[in-house]
Amino acid sequence: MSDPLTSAVVGAALPAAFSFLFQHLHRVIDRRSARSAEQQEAAQEPPVPAPACLDGDPGLTEAEPDLGRLELHAAELERLAGALSVYQRHPDRLRPDDERLLRELGLLRGLLEDVYGRHITFRGEQQPPSGAEIDQRLRAIRGRVVGAEVPGDRPLDRYVVRQEVEDTAPESEVVGIRHTGEGSARSAGEERT
Repeated sequence: MSDPLTSAVVGAALPAAFSFLFQHLHRVIDRRSARSAEQQEAAQEPPVPAPACLDGDPGLTEAEPDLGRLELHAAELERLAGALSVYQRHPDRLRPDDERLLRELGLLRGLLEDVYGRHITFRGEQQPPSGAEIDQRLRAIRGRVVGAEVPGDRPLDRYVVRQEVEDTAPESEVVGIRHTGEGSARSAGEERT
């Protein structure tokens, strides 16, 4: 889980940071309550753009929440929705010296990171930039391994892939990130052995 947000990091960007996290809180709550595919489609909201106060775009808009992790954190997410709704109704109460608010937003950020499997980093924080981080430790490769397959219309810079391989067979392939879909044959970090 993430640390509480600090006033030095968010400062004047607190309203944008709050809005981004609060909107994604409601997206995952809506997603959890939407059981059928039709309900999930109806629950889809317009994309929430990444604010300038983020260190990179975590890509939450196109990411699917892990429903198991979402269920695990459901009670705490619901509690946070209630606790933070007063700030949504009264944005004039958003102050960088409100330690409770910063603690709750830090907790919310950590839960969203866990549900989405992505870092949400604000500018000035000493942690990996926003996006997905994939860490693979593999013993023996016999064929092809791809760390992440990303649709061709999505940028690769939202992903960090680390792969450690002990042994590979002849003609094996280890690919860090690969664009998929029509007209996207590019790969990043491709290595053949």
